[in-house]
Amino acid sequence: MFLINNPFAELSFIFILVFVIATVMRLLRQPFIVGFILTGILFSPQLLGIEHIDSVVVLSAQLGVALLLFIAGLHLNPYYLKTDGKAIILSGIGQIVGTGILAYLISLALGFTPIVSIYLAIALTLSSTIITLKLLADRKLTSRLYARLSIGILLIQDVFVAIALVVLNALQNQTSSVTELLLSNLAWLIIVFVPVIILQRYVLPKILPKIAKVQEYLFIFVIAWMLVFATIFEFAGFSLEVGALLAGVILASTIFATEISAKIKPLRDFFLIIFFIHLGSNITITSFDGIWVPVLVFSGFVLIVKPIIVTICLGLLGFRSKVSARTALNLSHISEFSLILMALGFSAGVIDQQVSVIITLVAVVTIAVSTYLITYDEWIIEKLAPLLHHTERKWRVRKDEQTKPKFNPEILLIGARQGGKYIIDALSGSQKNLLVIDYDPEVINKLQRDKIPCLFGDLDNLNDIEGLHFEEIEFIISTVQDLEANLTGLHFFNKNFPQAKYISYAADDKDALQLYEHGATYAIVPHHVGGQFVSTL
Repeated sequence: MFLINNPFAELSFIFILVFVIATVMRLLRQPFIVGFILTGILFSPQLLGIEHIDSVVVLSAQLGVALLLFIAGLHLNPYYLKTDGKAIILSGIGQIVGTGILAYLISLALGFTPIVSIYLAIALTLSSTIITLKLLADRKLTSRLYARLSIGILLIQDVFVAIALVVLNALQNQTSSVTELLLSNLAWLIIVFVPVIILQRYVLPKILPKIAKVQEYLFIFVIAWMLVFATIFEFAGFSLEVGALLAGVILASTIFATEISAKIKPLRDFFLIIFFIHLGSNITITSFDGIWVPVLVFSGFVLIVKPIIVTICLGLLGFRSKVSARTALNLSHISEFSLILMALGFSAGVIDQQVSVIITLVAVVTIAVSTYLITYDEWIIEKLAPLLHHTERKWRVRKDEQTKPKFNPEILLIGARQGGKYIIDALSGSQKNLLVIDYDPEVINKLQRDKIPCLFGDLDNLNDIEGLHFEEIEFIISTVQDLEANLTGLHFFNKNFPQAKYISYAADDKDALQLYEHGATYAIVPHHVGGQFVSTL
């Protein structure tokens, strides 16, 4: 037990230990969330204990969860559904259904009750938005196709978990017939949503610009807004988490959503640290007895089976195995919402502490392992290429295009996004033969509708694309900012067609220098080009 009988000193010691463990996590390149949970384990009742501030920790943990869901609501951005909508919706639903059904059956096979199996299935279906976005942002890959697909699928999961929270909360509080339950919830939704719609359409657009003129005033308003919604929904028989999520969704359509999110994030991070510490503190030494089999089975399911399901779903939609697999690896962990779901189930008496501990340990294992899977995804996919090839669906063409034409371009454009459109427009009047290669089926469909010569592929498989020849190639223009992919393309053309000039985008100066060292004719660093343009204004 902790010996200092002083709440403030106890809290100080907790955060000193958090910092020490976070430093170790940073050195090991592990997510901090794992360190926070480990800190909580150290403060479990059997070890150091945090009994003097236990009530404060519980309240802070609830605030952390509410703030997390509030910001998730702010980020429910329809942009991703507009750009890659069909693929995201179908793959997201396919992943949720496929993973959920298999997880439910595995849970039943391990001896869990049907209602507990439902909680476990939902928990194992979800992936961490925080972990995925952080790893993509750290590697500057958020604009890549597989990153957009990953974020879009996570968006579908966020919508799913919001619905699941409402349904489970209603079911666990059921005291009457199903019909009465549905009618009661429908009535409450109408009572709540009618004022919400009025607020969103007529009140907020008028008052928010005035409130936002003073930053502290905006901050106070946002906190009050979230807490009021959370409280109303809790009294209405739903949960404060659903209320906090809806409060964020309502503000997501305003021009202040980004600014609000930026202001709330530090507060969210502070209270979430306490939430994960509280979660870890509920794990006791005795709670480890007899749980290792489900922990290992569920961890293996999330790390292996779940990515396979995502890969197959995207493969059936026409994506190349490399894109599908990298998207899948980004989702090879469970979510912070999974832990929140377990905490809600435990507080409602639906699941016991042992089940909560199982999912917490699965979170620690999968988040830690998936960090390495995502970091070394290129190497993993290269080794698994022969197997991944079977997940691809042959690119379907229209009936009048069954005989593939032979392409012998003079100018090859790789990547029609990220400036590729402007290059296509500039070269459309040229007498040179232009061919566009892209690995996004939506882009290929659009190019075909615009009657622009195009093929489905990427830099890694140029030599394998049927009907593609390079005897007359003069220029290769790559809008791809992936250094490894460009180096692969450079090596291919330098070896086989040294007369061709290779022009490539580069993420930064360091990548540009490497491209020059390997023979690139010109490397374009987008932010330099933008800076030069601004300087001429």
